[in-house]
Amino acid sequence: MNSLIHWPAMVACVVVLIACSCRVDQMRSDRDRWSWFCVYALITLLQLLRGQPADWNDAAGIGGILLLVIVTWRQWVHGPPPETTRDLVSYKDPWKRGQRCIIPAASFDEPNWESGKNQWWTFRRADGDLWGLAGLWNVWVDKATGEVHESYTMLTINADEHPLMNRMHKPDPKLAPDKQDKRSVIPIEAGDFDQWLEGTVDQARELMKLAPVEVFDAGPT
Repeated sequence: MNSLIHWPAMVACVVVLIACSCRVDQMRSDRDRWSWFCVYALITLLQLLRGQPADWNDAAGIGGILLLVIVTWRQWVHGPPPETTRDLVSYKDPWKRGQRCIIPAASFDEPNWESGKNQWWTFRRADGDLWGLAGLWNVWVDKATGEVHESYTMLTINADEHPLMNRMHKPDPKLAPDKQDKRSVIPIEAGDFDQWLEGTVDQARELMKLAPVEVFDAGPT
């Protein structure tokens, strides 16, 4: 095959690589990696069935474009996973399936480094009620024993702009004050429990925000 024909496929490959790099959080699970392999193999097989030689550049380019379309469609349908789950493959699918939960807590603790050393702070609700913290649940099977386990994870969100929660955690001297990526748990108000547990992905995402400062009763432990 004329080498000039390879250039469009090579350009397509580069574009796909850049685009997929930007969507790397959507590409980490084993299922996504198998999707890439299957699309690539399908294009190559079609070439062979049509009596054409297997041109790997064309197969990679066309397959990559199709995969990018699939990934974009999945993101449009499900939306991006919350910040915490992007690096937790085991909880990315529970987010899509709506396996959300409320984690009750009388209080939670966070480290404060404003004095130059760690001083733990305790956070309670100012109204005396329990916290209802946003979480996801999952079920997994121990391959060695066959035992079924239930687990959950607590979601967090960036708190760099929150006047109270951005004071927690040890600052990174290499980063600007507004680039620290300070994290905070996500309180869900009692009136929003049903929306968090039973709502759509978009409705749940609306609740992923930090509570106003006046909701907190916080101070050194």
